[in-house]
Amino acid sequence: KLRELLSTHDSKPEDYALTANWLYEQLLGPLQPYLNKYNNLLLIPDGDLHLIPFEALVEPFQLVPGKKTDYFSLPYLLRRFSVSYSPSWMVHLKNINQISFPLTDPRIGVWADTTFQVWQEEISGIKTAWTDQRVEVAIGPDCSLKNFKSNFDRFDILHLMLHGQT
Repeated sequence: KLRELLSTHDSKPEDYALTANWLYEQLLGPLQPYLNKYNNLLLIPDGDLHLIPFEALVEPFQLVPGKKTDYFSLPYLLRRFSVSYSPSWMVHLKNINQISFPLTDPRIGVWADTTFQVWQEEISGIKTAWTDQRVEVAIGPDCSLKNFKSNFDRFDILHLMLHGQT
């Protein structure tokens, strides 16, 4: 639906806003309270999520009856975050090693859904890129929303290796 609205010249801003907000709520809404301390989002979309322009998603807002909605005033994700993408965590790690990274010795929290086939390799790459002692991993039963809520704010970087399964 979002792709259709983005490619149709006669779509209404209200329709786009409602659809882009619905998609935001589905994908990022549950994390919204935890994202407030961050200015940058690195997205590593998996599968069909590669097709979504996350920066054009619309954060929660109220349509005002009788007031015309326009594309310029919508609360796009891009207004609050610098959004960047990488095709995979391993590609991102290679890029970090080639460019300067703004954090020195960051604390990294990894939540890993072990149904993803190469999760061990990915975690090993993360620990190799940064000091192993600064990386904490929650896998299996520890990869839970309760654990995330209790611990997310201890880290500078959150890596949610959920791959659309959790």
